[in-house]
Amino acid sequence: LYFGLSQQDGKIIPDSAWDAFVKNYATQTFAQGFTVFTSQGWWTDEATKQIHSEPSHVIISLNKMNNRFSKRIDSLRNVYKNLFNQQSVLRTDKKVSVSF
Repeated sequence: LYFGLSQQDGKIIPDSAWDAFVKNYATQTFAQGFTVFTSQGWWTDEATKQIHSEPSHVIISLNKMNNRFSKRIDSLRNVYKNLFNQQSVLRTDKKVSVSF
């Protein structure tokens, strides 16, 4: 999941707000564990064709997927969008083989 940190007023979501989101929501969704990367996202506004950049966080979690869990992930995305007035949270899914 890719979470942009820019708000519509131009301010950046504070670390304390991000940390609270992770603690209160992401840990519940990804109870088996996850990794957070700090990143810089780049994207093109389709309406204006302007390129934008924003600080971002990426959450990666390896899980067995099913419909119920998929809905929980989408619910997490919606919580973030609602809490921080975001247009989107990018989600990617890929089947992989892992070993621990």
